[in-house]
Amino acid sequence: CRVVVVDNTSRDDTVAVATRHLRRSPTLRGDVLMCGEPGKSRALNMGLLQITEDLVLRVDADTIIDEDAIRLLVAHFAAEGVGAAGGLPLPNGTTTWISRMRLIEVQLNVAIRRVAHNAVQSVMCLPGNVAMYRRDLLAQLDGFAEGINGEDTDITLRIARSGLRIVVDPQVRARTAVPATLGELREQRTRWARAGYHVASRNRGLIRFAEGPMGFWYFPLGIVAIHLRVLLLPLLVGMVAAAAPAGGVRIAESFDLIAAATVARLVVAAVVLVAAGQWRAVPWLAGYIPFRLIVLF
Repeated sequence: CRVVVVDNTSRDDTVAVATRHLRRSPTLRGDVLMCGEPGKSRALNMGLLQITEDLVLRVDADTIIDEDAIRLLVAHFAAEGVGAAGGLPLPNGTTTWISRMRLIEVQLNVAIRRVAHNAVQSVMCLPGNVAMYRRDLLAQLDGFAEGINGEDTDITLRIARSGLRIVVDPQVRARTAVPATLGELREQRTRWARAGYHVASRNRGLIRFAEGPMGFWYFPLGIVAIHLRVLLLPLLVGMVAAAAPAGGVRIAESFDLIAAATVARLVVAAVVLVAAGQWRAVPWLAGYIPFRLIVLF
């Protein structure tokens, strides 16, 4: 293994600390590069030019991977049809409300939903905090897209469209930083929403039956999901307005339906958490619905 650390105009001691530890290591080889032009994809592409090994693992600066993550990821590439593999982007600790909600979110949206997409070759995103790729494939695709948000989703989709499989392994775990405040959470989710538009525009040719389940179902559904942020409030207002002429009973019935769907979702979430061995997270579910409303609006 060889490590390439790319410092992208940071204001801390990244270069000094990384250089010192690489020099002290008796077994690990590596280089520390300085990318003076801001931009995550620029830094990634600078590092990529230094790689000669067959496989590339990218790890974000705010992330710690489990000790067996590399071994588990490499094993998937024994199959020639695999182009990229990743794992679970878990929060680094669960001491805050946001980090606890993030744990639940990852278990529902990644450990269950995205892992299930493995079966129909419809994984649309390997989060950039822990993802392994074939180096020659990245070179063929001209590296990571610059000037956009969501370069990790974009490269995942481009690899999938090349005909190779994307694998999400729930045994591969990364512990990553989460927003500390609601303001930081809003900034993160706004960036993610913006990334959705960037990636959808760049990969709109994917929407066709020939691309399989991803093309005719999951990718279009994902585009609908990124619009939910701006459509949810008007839809709720319209629902109330439509029910108003029939009086309070119709409005109450409408909200009863929403409440029933919410309870059903929480029951499913509780089962998922128990199955994942996250028993202690079940009582935290009471805060998950407010969390989802916050990140949607």
